[in-house]
Amino acid sequence: MNPPFDPTVLRIEGETVVLRGSECIGCTALLFPARAVCARCGEQTRDCLLPTTGVVRTWCGMSIPLPGVASPANIARVELAPSLIVQGVLDGEADIGDRVVLVPTLIAAGQEAYTGYGFTRSDHE
Repeated sequence: MNPPFDPTVLRIEGETVVLRGSECIGCTALLFPARAVCARCGEQTRDCLLPTTGVVRTWCGMSIPLPGVASPANIARVELAPSLIVQGVLDGEADIGDRVVLVPTLIAAGQEAYTGYGFTRSDHE
């Protein structure tokens, strides 16, 4: 697998990927991307790895080309934990409410290639 597009955001574990985030030591909120202070209560945070499965809350089709993504592409907003929603490219189709899992994606940038992340329906694993 290629190196992550941003090692502060994405961790590669074998053939899988995990998003890096923060957990508030005060209110226990999960945050993405990682930050030193909680956006909700202002307390300090600690680094953590975020859940790798979630639920599609909304999605849309996009015809503007993205690096390494065939156009048109489906972009989903996925709830990984209560009040923690991240956005990524869908591998295939999904409906609102479908369970999805985080998957590695290829990001091509000129002669360089990096690993990114996206989502696929859980039943497609």
